[in-house]
Amino acid sequence: SRSGADPKHGEQDRGGGDSQRSDSSEAAAGGEVILSVMDRARFQAKRLILHPKFDQFVILLIMVSSVLLAVDSPNVDEDSKLKKALNITDVVFVCLFSLEAAIKMFALGIKKYFASGWNLMDFVIVVIGAIGAILELSGSATMQAARSMRSFRALRPMRMAARAEGMRIVIEALFQAIPPIMNVALVCILFYLIFGIL
Repeated sequence: SRSGADPKHGEQDRGGGDSQRSDSSEAAAGGEVILSVMDRARFQAKRLILHPKFDQFVILLIMVSSVLLAVDSPNVDEDSKLKKALNITDVVFVCLFSLEAAIKMFALGIKKYFASGWNLMDFVIVVIGAIGAILELSGSATMQAARSMRSFRALRPMRMAARAEGMRIVIEALFQAIPPIMNVALVCILFYLIFGIL
């Protein structure tokens, strides 16, 4: 009787093993499909951000946003149609800049994205603009905080430096010249102190 039961158990064991192997192969195939879809999406996102038209479009958005920032002066009436239109366009620009940052992070990866100081500057400016827009839309209770955050929108034109090669070289040269300038300033202060004592 024991010899008669063994073939049945063997068949059941083989059947269970086959089902487990098929489940694992299906799971692996599903994981490969997800990875392939993510890889294709990342490849397309990288092609998008490396396209020259992409940077030109972002520069155009920055220029239009800067012009609207110049129009949005404290003398504009809060209840006027112009002020409402400026507020709406500001939210639109914040959404577009946030989308740009999200596409770049997805295409490059978070670690590689934040490895660049220019990308870090872009991200900080976008986050500040998003916080200001959220505070402004939340109501009058946080209006003072929103106004203080809106002053940081003046940093948006700095984002053009990351895309214009000439401006980027000039700004990098200015930052590299700061330590020698500080040394010269310390020497000047020392001479002022000496002549002040005399």
